[in-house]
Amino acid sequence: MAEINDIIINIASMEVIKSEMGQTKAEYMKDEGMWGKEFVQWCISKSTDNVPKDIKDVEIRPYKKDDIKLGDIIVFFVSRDLFHYGIVYKMDARYIYTIEGSSRRGSLGGVIYRGHDVTRRFYSIAYTRICGMIKLTDCITADKVKEELIEYSKDEFVDDVGRLLDMLCDDSIEDILLFTPSISLKSHNTNKLIIPVQKRLAALGYYKGQIDEKKPVFTEELSFALAKFQKDNVPDIPKRSYGVLGAKSSTWYTLLTV
Repeated sequence: MAEINDIIINIASMEVIKSEMGQTKAEYMKDEGMWGKEFVQWCISKSTDNVPKDIKDVEIRPYKKDDIKLGDIIVFFVSRDLFHYGIVYKMDARYIYTIEGSSRRGSLGGVIYRGHDVTRRFYSIAYTRICGMIKLTDCITADKVKEELIEYSKDEFVDDVGRLLDMLCDDSIEDILLFTPSISLKSHNTNKLIIPVQKRLAALGYYKGQIDEKKPVFTEELSFALAKFQKDNVPDIPKRSYGVLGAKSSTWYTLLTV
């Protein structure tokens, strides 16, 4: 399950960037009160094709530094029956580093649970308000989310990619691969090839978002779907490549051949 831990960190990190850019509305946000739990729950749901558990129903394990894996969840005590949550993205000998919703950037001195930001924070390993931890693997059921898949075959995908790249109809997959571009959230995020990529990932059960042939935009939903596809089908790629469709990459090759 190491891959899902990497994916949830990538998903949470994207939300930090959007918050820093001024995002004030998201599915997990509340107008008032705490929404740190909702943020973590949303990140879990976006990181897996399986049915997630509600983290309030998941066992809170004793806090043991040596048992924590990156991507696991730290639980902070706020008051009686009230907790705040953070996703662990880094650790060292002195500190534990988290990504949290309902927090506040630039604030020092302890846990912040009624803020308006998604942000990175860090705490002493011995911080007294850390009352436990939740293993990410405990938050995922064995049941798959049932979705109705669209029909869009590998051959249709290869034909559409080749046509949009102005290739000849008898060009091989290896020839097509040489001209595949880089597409991601951060660069070249509008490209006519996005539509067949969305369709193929939807046909394979990974992409659940809208497909608008008039607006070929590389969305956050597509990045999540691509990361899940890479986790399942593209071995030995670096973590930084999750959710990115690199030029002439092994991800393009796998999409063209699966």
